[in-house]
Amino acid sequence: MSWIGFLVIVAVVYLLSNFVVRRFGLFSSAVDGQALRQLIEREDGSLCLIDVRTSDEYEHGHIPTAVNIAHDRIASSPPKVPKDSLVVLYCQSGSRSNVARSALSRQGFTNVVNFGPIRRWKLGVVEGPHPGAAPSSPAPSS
Repeated sequence: MSWIGFLVIVAVVYLLSNFVVRRFGLFSSAVDGQALRQLIEREDGSLCLIDVRTSDEYEHGHIPTAVNIAHDRIASSPPKVPKDSLVVLYCQSGSRSNVARSALSRQGFTNVVNFGPIRRWKLGVVEGPHPGAAPSSPAPSS
């Protein structure tokens, strides 16, 4: 294979992967950890932060103010917020939050962001079955 052929293949793979990430909402760059922190601190009700992991995962550490709606229940129990509210989803790796993002989009939610994996949150997590207010430990790294 020539260098030109190799470069063409690399360019096509890069463009396709970029398209897939944008089209299917994988790890959105629209909200990074710092922007999410600012949204949480506003406390004006403009953010609906949802941890779509299992309740056990949630209780072992979640982002402050996040509520827990497991990805496999979100279609039947969507958040009770206006459909144009900012809804930010996260999970362990980013794949379940992407599934949940698609489910909410199909239901007419228009401002849904996949934050991706919880490890992107570097400001500490809270433990327990309810949304917390103050971080207590570093985010899990797995």
